[in-house]
Amino acid sequence: MPSLKVLIPWVIATIMLMSALWSWYHPRIEYAPDGTYQRITETKWRTKQVKITTPDCTVEATDETIEGNPVTATAELETDDADYEIATTITPSTGKTEIFIQPQKPGLFDFKDEKELGFRYGMNEMEIYGRWTFLRIGAFYLAGYGEASTDNHSSLMMELSYRW
Repeated sequence: MPSLKVLIPWVIATIMLMSALWSWYHPRIEYAPDGTYQRITETKWRTKQVKITTPDCTVEATDETIEGNPVTATAELETDDADYEIATTITPSTGKTEIFIQPQKPGLFDFKDEKELGFRYGMNEMEIYGRWTFLRIGAFYLAGYGEASTDNHSSLMMELSYRW
């Protein structure tokens, strides 16, 4: 049986590869959630091409309202950081239709694709560093981190952080 010093890097490398594949083929839409429905026309979106397949679906009438107007349709959208519920409303008197979005609580486990590359300069030292966060479990994030400095110091590490 291989030792832990050999096994742990292989497990981490496998998780990093799975995260990379997930992030390359997963649709990405960024939106800063604040917990309430927002008019979608007031948000800025960054999208990439997404292939959508639609199964047979059932349309149901609802008794929901947003800002006093009846909801005509709802949908769910998954993103990198959270899930969102999207709803459309219609104003009966004018026929005006609006689209709203509401963030949902994120799941326990998620592959991430957050990359950071930086440069530091101090009194007698310069340093370049990089970080790739590739996994989230609850509020814990797993990342690969590397740095190299002008004083012949370099390191490559795994980083576990807690964010709130």
